[in-house]
Amino acid sequence: MKIAFVVPHLMSGGVETFVLRLGDYFVKQGCSVDLLATEKEGDWFNLAISRGMVVKCLPVEKSFAPVIHAIRVGRWLRSGAYDAIILNHAKYAQAAIQLLPSNTVVVPVIHNDDKEVYRVACANRQACNFLVGVSRRVCKAVKAHFPETPIYEIWHGVEAPKTNSRLKRLEGEPLKLIYVGRVQHHQKGVFYLVDIVKGCIKEGIKVELTVVGEGGDLEALQSRVRESGLESIVKLVGSRSYEAVLRCLSRHHVLLMPSHYEGFGLVAIEAQAAGCVPVANYIADVTDVTIAHGISGFLVEDNEINQYVSLIKELYDDTDQWLKMSSAAMSRVEGLFSIEKMGEAYLDLLEAERECTYVRNKRLALEWQLLGWRAFVPQFLRSAREYLTMAQKKLFRIKP
Repeated sequence: MKIAFVVPHLMSGGVETFVLRLGDYFVKQGCSVDLLATEKEGDWFNLAISRGMVVKCLPVEKSFAPVIHAIRVGRWLRSGAYDAIILNHAKYAQAAIQLLPSNTVVVPVIHNDDKEVYRVACANRQACNFLVGVSRRVCKAVKAHFPETPIYEIWHGVEAPKTNSRLKRLEGEPLKLIYVGRVQHHQKGVFYLVDIVKGCIKEGIKVELTVVGEGGDLEALQSRVRESGLESIVKLVGSRSYEAVLRCLSRHHVLLMPSHYEGFGLVAIEAQAAGCVPVANYIADVTDVTIAHGISGFLVEDNEINQYVSLIKELYDDTDQWLKMSSAAMSRVEGLFSIEKMGEAYLDLLEAERECTYVRNKRLALEWQLLGWRAFVPQFLRSAREYLTMAQKKLFRIKP
């Protein structure tokens, strides 16, 4: 089977991690796998190439206008003669599905519980074979708005650590906390991290926190750390490579995940696979599925800071409890969230759908509502407008 994964870019993140893992599995099953970026390459482009995948990019700035780019992407995908195309928040490809042949299986994957993600994935849904949601919450949201749309729930999978490099837990030593993800409060709740550490110190709990990631609230978080006098305890280390993040998780005791919303929360699974016990915000049909409360980790109601501190204190005071939960976390991930389970589920659906005939509109048609009227504005005018806006802000010292 010839399969294409389509992404807007290859930046470090949960979507790209999913694509690499599932792509690896397909290759091992004898499939031909192409990884296509429709907007720009991104910093994981070479990583995908090093894993033996055929990686291509069709930069958006090379097209005269976004609407022309969508047509180019559609023709690009059609020329690949793919048996299946898996879309991952790639709006130009999503808009051009009807340009594909009727024997190509088209599957958008919904990775996050976010309005824009739903808007892109469900656009042109009448031309898709089916949708995949990464969690029960995502599937319920789609069914509530589009009950006629076929959608399947398939959890992400992670690989087990190659060696048992789990960190030891010695009584009386600082509890090593870690946060991994975008440094953004709106979704990820990163400002709670400082309050959690302050609460732990107040209760006499020795902790160290490592923050891995970058984002729009990085500077604000750094300011909060400085103002609280926590520079020696809270380390913001920026982004790390895929392999480095997995090593970081295995060297910490507790993952903090104070997200307001998630599609799946992949980092919670990666942490448990490494023996790092998650303490996360309760998100119905997401974290209560990925984390077994009191067994493989803890869930906090409404990001209540005192609950975070109380649960961290339990793990700090009782070394045996942390060790027991760490072992349970590793076993649970191996049993429920393996790459093999994820890969088998996708392959079974793709193989079954190939036996069906799916009729698409043969005429040259795009999903205009997804692109919007700005898609007709030529790229050079869009670039000129952005340049003038930046120059104006700099001239008048207007903050973005």
